[in-house]
Amino acid sequence: MIDCALISADEGFRHRVLAAIRQPDAQARLVLDIPSFGDRVTSVDLGKVVQAAPKVAFLDLGKGPAGVDGIRALTHEAPEVALIAAGPELSAEGLLAVMRAGAAEYLPRPFSAGDVEEA
Repeated sequence: MIDCALISADEGFRHRVLAAIRQPDAQARLVLDIPSFGDRVTSVDLGKVVQAAPKVAFLDLGKGPAGVDGIRALTHEAPEVALIAAGPELSAEGLLAVMRAGAAEYLPRPFSAGDVEEA
């Protein structure tokens, strides 16, 4: 079973991630749910991620690349967690910044539950 964390305040994003996690054959479970965007991740939120020790975290960057700071913070505090970030379509430079900050995958909107499963 893969323990997962969900960090997003966007209902559409949350719905697609939860749909993928809750598939009968998904082999995943939600162990932490933080209703926030990547650019608003607090030290308290980071502590919750460390304590929950998920293998994968789905992080919603919100409307722009400011959420990259959230990726950096999570990568620093919980380097063993694979981060799957999502947000708007990014330029090559923006995508590179997301990956260099520590994201293992990036899902540009719009994406489907199938895209989440694949990631």
